Amino acid sequence: MGKVDVDWIADSKTLEAEGEAKSQAAAVEIDAKQRAGAPPAMPLDAYAGTWRDPWYGDIVIEPRTEGRGRDRKSGLWLRFTHTPALQGWLEPYDGETFRTRFPDKREEDAFVTFAIQTAKPATATMKGVSPDIDFSYDYQDLRLTRV
Repeated sequence: MGKVDVDWIADSKTLEAEGEAKSQAAAVEIDAKQRAGAPPAMPLDAYAGTWRDPWYGDIVIEPRTEGRGRDRKSGLWLRFTHTPALQGWLEPYDGETFRTRFPDKREEDAFVTFAIQTAKPATATMKGVSPDIDFSYDYQDLRLTRV
């Protein structure tokens, strides 16, 4: 058998480009689904409050308004109390599922899905938005209960 030369650098660049293309396609699909999503069942203020996970601690969701004029934005703001970088807008996605928009783009966005009990949001679960999310984001392990 002859020796096979492998261009490891070219191979890694090809794999990186393919992964980037898949990530971009997934982002476009996620954004399209958000635009087509059903509105939440409750007014936005109903989702506001302190939510607690026994492992992580508290996550706070509160009404917020920023900016002026045409740049004004109102909605819900989500804040992880023990992780200052994890705070940002919580936008309706599809029904009882919302999507975070962390301004710090080094942080991974998440889906937050609320369960309605006795006519109000009572519990919530989370999962990463990106299919390529880093394993260190343990969103899927959070089980939030309204405090």
